[in-house]
Amino acid sequence: MGDRTHVTITVRRKDYERLLAEKGENDASFREAIGADEIEDDGDWIVIRGYEINYAEWSEVEDILKKNLIPYDKSWDAGGGFSAGESYVRLINGEMQELEFHEEETQLVQFIKDVKDLSADEIKERVQREYKRLFPWEIEKL
Repeated sequence: MGDRTHVTITVRRKDYERLLAEKGENDASFREAIGADEIEDDGDWIVIRGYEINYAEWSEVEDILKKNLIPYDKSWDAGGGFSAGESYVRLINGEMQELEFHEEETQLVQFIKDVKDLSADEIKERVQREYKRLFPWEIEKL
């Protein structure tokens, strides 16, 4: 595994169109300026893909989006010395804030999202059910 990986950045169509209009760019010139391999129209979303992004740090795109206060989602594959992951950048109280999760955290993040509004008893029941699924017999120390 090398230090280059695939990165996907997703933005709202309306934000993307506003950015292009403000910068006087079109899809082709913007794609060239940021070094994107693909820019896809997915209805209300624009998906920007780069296939050889060094350490999953695509500053050419991310800096432009942050500077222009455009929220985005980013995901990347694992590479040499780093795991796959995802991040969410949002405009919070006038500032761009980022949450980043790595592959090994994704199941925990999903579990927390799933139980955040449940009662303590319901959460306990789900944890016990999942524990029994993962560990069908008791694990003892060697």
